[in-house]
Amino acid sequence: GAGRSWREGASACVVLAAPGYPENPRKGIPLHVPEPPEGVLVFHAGTRLEGGVLWSQGGRVLNVVGLGQDLKEALERAYAFIPRVGFPGAQYRKDIGLRALKRG
Repeated sequence: GAGRSWREGASACVVLAAPGYPENPRKGIPLHVPEPPEGVLVFHAGTRLEGGVLWSQGGRVLNVVGLGQDLKEALERAYAFIPRVGFPGAQYRKDIGLRALKRG
């Protein structure tokens, strides 16, 4: 089976969706995904690599995950990286994790 590793702290995942999602997500948008900084991971979902170019291929395109000592730091890292990864018409929720932060 796959190995697992655990770490202390928190993580937060923000999904970047294609324009038109969910009814009619646009495909074929060229993507530029720079190397994420420490404390940020990017998981591909609706992407394809063709001719050396990364393209959107579905509704939920990328998942940006922030890691931190707590949820606040994890969210800050995820949201800070999104503008570097964004693509024309990218949609994402700006309220992810806010209820959990308010609950403390």
